[in-house]
Amino acid sequence: ADLAAYPRTEHEDAAKLARLGAHMLYAPDASEMYPEGFATTVSVSGVSHGLCGAYRPGHFDGVATVVAKLFLQTGADLAFFGEKDFQQLQVVRRLTRDLDIAIEIVACPTVREADGLAMSSRNLRLSSVLRQAAPSLAEILFASAERLATGAKADDVLAEAHKAILAAGYKEVEYLELRADDDLSPLDAADRWARVLVAAWLGDVRLIDNVSVRPKQSTSKGLLQLQQLKSPTCPSLVSEARTVTRTEAPISESAVGFGCAVPTSFRVPVQACGKTRAQTASPYDCWA
Repeated sequence: ADLAAYPRTEHEDAAKLARLGAHMLYAPDASEMYPEGFATTVSVSGVSHGLCGAYRPGHFDGVATVVAKLFLQTGADLAFFGEKDFQQLQVVRRLTRDLDIAIEIVACPTVREADGLAMSSRNLRLSSVLRQAAPSLAEILFASAERLATGAKADDVLAEAHKAILAAGYKEVEYLELRADDDLSPLDAADRWARVLVAAWLGDVRLIDNVSVRPKQSTSKGLLQLQQLKSPTCPSLVSEARTVTRTEAPISESAVGFGCAVPTSFRVPVQACGKTRAQTASPYDCWA
């Protein structure tokens, strides 16, 4: 029922893309994607389990199938997925790795309204009264993430957060969990980079959100000074000394700015080649 009520904004989306300079919009209908006799399903295990996967059986099979088809049909070089639906992002990442699909998945940080509510088409379905209550979900998530980052036990923090969400006017919390950022495995505490993820009902609208949890102790270990770094794919040199923090951060938590990765678990957020992106990748890889 929730999915059936999801607002369809294809024409508005096309207008926004046109203003940004898009030259073509590929939007096949259901008969083109699933012609008569279609009998194949792509299923991604592991990261699809629990969270939204537990409450929407078969949902991520549908996501994986249609995304795989779109990637193969378009032959695109890049695909952009929002971090707001973080489980979906991880499903797509695993799909492309496991099936060797030659496309780069770019994670887009969650965009929020001025009051903190994560932007979503579902927000259009909120009444004015519910819209005023909605930002409390993000407020509670961010406060919980701060506590979890200090090493607080997830059970204690999330139990309090659960009560606070209901007290703020939400009628049901489907899930509220701390998961590892890289593989979505459940965590008892944020002993590595993590995410606190939630799905809750406000009236008859289902809202999801998540917030990154960066253990504070992770920024104090493994410092390395780099005097110069070259890349085979980027002619620029990063000539000035850089401080690199050894972390366990996955790609999704890359710092702003161009990034060249050094041996495993090190990050170098720098500015080069006029690009503004950072990623942790394979040793000495450099992403433009």
